[in-house]
Formats: sequence, structure tokens, C-alpha cells
Amino acid sequence: MDSLKRAVVVSKLSAGMKESSLRDFFDLCGTIPFAHLDSDTRSAVLVFEKESSARMALSMNNAAIEYSVVQVAPVDLATLAPSLKAPLSEHLSINRTTPTP
Repeated sequence: MDSLKRAVVVSKLSAGMKESSLRDFFDLCGTIPFAHLDSDTRSAVLVFEKESSARMALSMNNAAIEYSVVQVAPVDLATLAPSLKAPLSEHLSINRTTPTP
């Protein structure tokens, strides 16, 4: 699924992390039309407008955000927590563009 190339998963977030703080931090990589933060798993999934933005976000692996060193990785649906997988799948299916004949 090509749209997954625009998505990253961010883990090891601080317990009090807010989605707005996460968006602010990764905003320098590019536009983020979708983000979902799961405070229980202390993880988030971000979908960028462009693949190049997601690649830039991947380069921020081991960055410090609000006193936590986070891990940034490509999305792997096989290992993605269900609490992140469901909202991501819904976002991708709603925003899937169908070519017009």
C-alpha cells in the first residue's frame, strides 16, 4: 500500500505527550494531515502529505521530545498496535483516491 510510505510510527513517547506537541515537533518535516496518539501504548502514528516528509521524520529516530528519546519507524501493519492500526486503516480507506476513467 503506497499510502503507508507516507506514515510513520513514533514510540517511547513521554507519558504526558499531547498530540499538538507531537505535531509541532514533526511539523518541520512537512504537512501532517492525520495523527493519532495512543497514551496507553505511548505511541503515535503520523501520516504525512508526502513520502519525502515521512523519510525526513524517519531521520529523527532517537530525537528527544519532551524529555523522552523517541523511536521513529516505518509503519508495519503486522506489528502495529490495534489502537493505532484501526484509526490509521480508517483514515487511509476514507482518503483513498480512486482514479477517474
